Amino acid sequence: MMLLSKRNFFWLEEPFAPDNILLFRELVRERSRSNWTCEIATGENCPNLHTAQALLDSGINRFQADPCRMMGITDGIFSGALSKFYNVEYTPHAGGAGLDELSRHMQFFFLAKIDFKKKVEDSLTETIGFCSRFYACPSKVEDGRLIAPESPGLLVGLTHEVSESLVSFRDGVTWLEL
Repeated sequence: MMLLSKRNFFWLEEPFAPDNILLFRELVRERSRSNWTCEIATGENCPNLHTAQALLDSGINRFQADPCRMMGITDGIFSGALSKFYNVEYTPHAGGAGLDELSRHMQFFFLAKIDFKKKVEDSLTETIGFCSRFYACPSKVEDGRLIAPESPGLLVGLTHEVSESLVSFRDGVTWLEL
C-alpha cells in the first residue's frame, strides 16, 4: 500500500479473500495510520449481502459489486444502497461475458435512484468490452464514458447469430469459435 500510494495508484483491488473481514479491518486501520492515498477496493468476489455489509462496515473505500455473484443484480442494487449508507464509493465490477452489460444497469440505477445527487462524471463503472460484440445491446464507451442504452429494459441477451451458434454446443461450438 505504501508503494502503491507513492506511485499514485488509485486503488488496490481484492487484496484478500472477501470473507476475511478482520484482515480488511486491519488494512483499513494501517492505511489510516500511515496516511496512504491508495484506496482499498473489494466486492467482485463477495458471496452474499452479509459479507458485503461486513466489508463496508470494515471501512473499505470502494465496493465493486459483481452482477453475477450473490443473488444477481438485485443484490447488486442492495449493495449499492449499503455502499451509500456506509459512504463507500460504488463501482460495479465487469470484465467477463455479459458483466459489462449488467454492470451498467446497476450503475445507472445506483445513480438514478440511490445516489441521485452524484454527477455521472464523478462515478466509475468497470468495463472491459471484449465480449460485448456478442450481445444484442452491447455496452459502449465513448471518450471514457459509459453510454446508456437507448432501448428500454434489461438488455443482456446474445445476438441472434450467437444464439443460433450456441444451439449446436454438443457439436463443439465454443466461445473461441464465435
